[in-house]
Amino acid sequence: MRAIILSALAVAADVPPWEAFASSAGAEVSAKSPASALENPEWPDTFPLSAADFTVEDKSVDSLFYHQPRYVSHLDRPSVNRLQEYYRRVLPRRARVLDLMSSHTSHLAEGAGADVSDGHFERVVGLGLSRHELAGNKALHEYHIFDLNAAPEPLILFSSESFDVVICSLSVEYLRSPLKVFTEIYRVLRPGGLVVITWSNRNFVPKTIEAWNAASPSGRMWIAASYLHYAGGFTPPQAEDLSPPRILGDRLYAITARKEGGDGIPARDGIRDDVPGEDDFNEDVSRDQENDEFQIVDVAEADASGSDGEAEDMRESRVRIKSKTEL
Repeated sequence: MRAIILSALAVAADVPPWEAFASSAGAEVSAKSPASALENPEWPDTFPLSAADFTVEDKSVDSLFYHQPRYVSHLDRPSVNRLQEYYRRVLPRRARVLDLMSSHTSHLAEGAGADVSDGHFERVVGLGLSRHELAGNKALHEYHIFDLNAAPEPLILFSSESFDVVICSLSVEYLRSPLKVFTEIYRVLRPGGLVVITWSNRNFVPKTIEAWNAASPSGRMWIAASYLHYAGGFTPPQAEDLSPPRILGDRLYAITARKEGGDGIPARDGIRDDVPGEDDFNEDVSRDQENDEFQIVDVAEADASGSDGEAEDMRESRVRIKSKTEL
């Protein structure tokens, strides 16, 4: 009932829903950390954001926007350190990790996943839009060029319950169909699996959704948490303010939730083998840990070459790589 009343008041006062419900969290959120917006959140019966809230200023295709590598950081060094230590604390060792909207870094700490050679995680799989950036990310065992905003099935590559953890670092504000993506996150997580969303006060504004650009820090906390709530099947989102003292670093926030259902054994066959052969927005690469130099080889081209065993060596990807020493 309270959510209905707040919705009506918000409409009457022309207050965006993310501000109305963040401000109803019980505490004076303006005087506290934005994380307090989730202390006692209000959730309307239906997802209150409209299509207009997900419009962006730059309507060009995302894959074109990221075609040129953008080796930038949305965090300064003190906040990078905070994020790395946070991931060291909350991500379980030997987990299978899916890094959504990944880039040249996964923000994992030295000795705790920053390099595949440290053996901290069983596997880290990256999805992103810049092949050059992903190729240079030493935390990734494999990566896939994939546009989550263009794909009708955002995580079609992956089997159900194939990951222990899904992280989305400093990029959630770019999602234009978030409920579709978070429904897929639910599918690919094992029961009890962890999802972690982090963001800062820096972003590419022209590619950021209208609601996020207009929202206060508390409103952004509510928006991110709403994706988990309305996708369904997750425990109540928990918020944490990871920001260093204000004089030292950027603002940094995190939300975590778990897939309901308790502990389960994750599937170990991560890449689906029933993906359609025609794909306009995906390119898959699996890292050869012996040699970090890659050459992409088209599957059809490999088949035409007649080399025995090449199809089996694709690691269930439609596009494979071979190290230059193998060619």
